[in-house]
Amino acid sequence: MPTGTGYFDKTNQVYLPKSVETWDDFTGSSAGDDWDSLTSWTGTPSLPFTFETDVQDAGSLDTWLLLWSVQTGGYFTTTVYADSTESSAGSTGSGFYTTYGPYAPGETMPAIYGRWFKLLFTFYAPSSADDFDAQLQRLKSIEITFDKRKTKETVAYTNDQITTSDAYVSTGQYLYVAKSISLPTNVQVSERLPTETLYFQSGYVEDASSAGEDDYAVSSTADSAPKAYLAYGSGPSINITMYDLNTFSKTQKVDAGFDLYIEGYPYVNLNSHGNAERG
Repeated sequence: MPTGTGYFDKTNQVYLPKSVETWDDFTGSSAGDDWDSLTSWTGTPSLPFTFETDVQDAGSLDTWLLLWSVQTGGYFTTTVYADSTESSAGSTGSGFYTTYGPYAPGETMPAIYGRWFKLLFTFYAPSSADDFDAQLQRLKSIEITFDKRKTKETVAYTNDQITTSDAYVSTGQYLYVAKSISLPTNVQVSERLPTETLYFQSGYVEDASSAGEDDYAVSSTADSAPKAYLAYGSGPSINITMYDLNTFSKTQKVDAGFDLYIEGYPYVNLNSHGNAERG
């Protein structure tokens, strides 16, 4: 069942922080701490205060975009607990959950794998810089959605751009970090023809003699595209290694432009209150 450090105001149907005052604070020893001065049971809100949801069943064990909408007067951070077992929610315990976050307003959150989820909302006192600084910190309602819609991202680098791109690591080695996708599920690369270069292959080079003969060298040609190998896992990073198939050993790395197509789960954006919205 849901738990928290606040209390539910049945009259106004809203969850509120408890007050910092206690019975012992009203001693009547000085002005303001006598019972006659008490005009409201609300008191001074004790912040931050928390609310943890009941277990949410996504319906199947999979990768999900968690979206939530909380009606509140201030802002909050969210910690996500994900359980990736196939057992029923009633048999899971705290040891089954993987913790993600906390995620604050203005941040992004990746797609998360699991079936059973709990969300812990921590509500803070609004600052004077916020548009909602005069509003009472409260929780009125929570709506949680599990989204599986994917998005796509494309990138193109010409031969002239590749060595100065943000993906370049070293000759023939690239690390591209997806900008809008948190978890790629399908990546395709189209290689471009490399710029023709001169290389020396071991065993195929003869030193020039004093008589002035020319060196003998094997030069690469650009009559076929190189071969690109992809590697990607549980994050937005994609490793690309490009080999020149025109070389003798087929293992020489070469710089060449490429076109990249990425499909996967987008990031979730947190707005100024802390609500999670699809990117």
